[in-house]
Amino acid sequence: MTEKKIIIVVCWGNIHRSPIAEHFINKKIKELGLQHKYICISRGIQGSRGLPPPKFPNLLGYEIESKAAMPSLVRYGIDLSKHEAKAVDKEIIEKASMVLAINEKVLSDPENGLLAQFPEDNKKIILITEFVGKTNDLEDLSGISDENKYDLSIDRINDLVNKSFLPLISKIEGQKSSRKEFEK
Repeated sequence: MTEKKIIIVVCWGNIHRSPIAEHFINKKIKELGLQHKYICISRGIQGSRGLPPPKFPNLLGYEIESKAAMPSLVRYGIDLSKHEAKAVDKEIIEKASMVLAINEKVLSDPENGLLAQFPEDNKKIILITEFVGKTNDLEDLSGISDENKYDLSIDRINDLVNKSFLPLISKIEGQKSSRKEFEK
């Protein structure tokens, strides 16, 4: 049996954005019957390179953010209660077929960004929005209590995954792919 190709989504804390993107990518993988070939996991910059880890293991530990995000999480059927924030490290980056930075800071922060930490792997590290021709960031909502911002963020992550999934798989496979190939 061939090992699954690993897609990693990385945000700053691995608390909100990257676990949600992980959920949507794995859902897409399953919808297209590709779970034998691909898996998506998420990681965070916090806890790597000497940075302190997040205060809590998942979004539910952050009262303000959790309360604001809950309606959208419920609407999409996302359960983050078992998620545990994990820091990105060299071992997982080496195993990855593709690493998706959730925003520019995660990608390019001069001290702790993915490109600074893993320069030798820069060919497989990209901004998640690049697949849809956008470069604007997915905002970090730490400390934000506005339900509408969480709703827009989760909707945007879902939309990004839906629009970028086939180009992502094509890039991993190093070829042009069509939807028909994935529906076989």
